[in-house]
Amino acid sequence: MASRKGTQSLEFAGLMATAILLAFALPGHAHSLGGECRIQGERLQVTSKYSDQTPAAFASVRILDSKYKVIINDKLDSKGYREFARLTPGSYVVILETEGHSKRMSIRVPTQNGYSGIISDGPTLEEFTAFPWAKVLIGLTTIAGLAAAILFARRGRANRV
Repeated sequence: MASRKGTQSLEFAGLMATAILLAFALPGHAHSLGGECRIQGERLQVTSKYSDQTPAAFASVRILDSKYKVIINDKLDSKGYREFARLTPGSYVVILETEGHSKRMSIRVPTQNGYSGIISDGPTLEEFTAFPWAKVLIGLTTIAGLAAAILFARRGRANRV
């Protein structure tokens, strides 16, 4: 009778651990939209990709000035890319939209001539589309820890019987 009670207790602990993991699990996404703006010479380059590295083909791109007036309203090409003339120095908002996805970025066009580089906030496209090794490691460590705890609990109960 004691072993049956111990088994029920172990099953209950397993169910509780599963419930806790599910309660704190982050929602999953099939993919999300990322973007990057850079200055290259006298050109503003806008690139957009999904987190699975596919281009955001024909995404709409709107650029708003500091007063939120739309100054550019266009579409990216089939590779999720478009170039525009360099904007005057200042702060802008870039909004990328595809069906079901939206990405908003702040950019600051520098005053110095000859500057080339990324001017958008947030992660670069390389960072955005990188494989999430840290999250995978955390998940595997959690699973291994729970498995070890269950095995330890089973051995402890088996030794008492």
